[in-house]
Amino acid sequence: MKERPDVLEWCTKAENEFKAACYLAERKKDPLPDLVCYHCQ
Repeated sequence: MKERPDVLEWCTKAENEFKAACYLAERKKDPLPDLVCYHCQ
């Protein structure tokens, strides 16, 4: 089954949101938990 372009775009955006959440959660100083939750929604 061939992936639709809009599905691939959504998956890319979701992966970037996950990367941002991980980055913000792993910060030693001021991990910004509210933004982590936002990016995980």
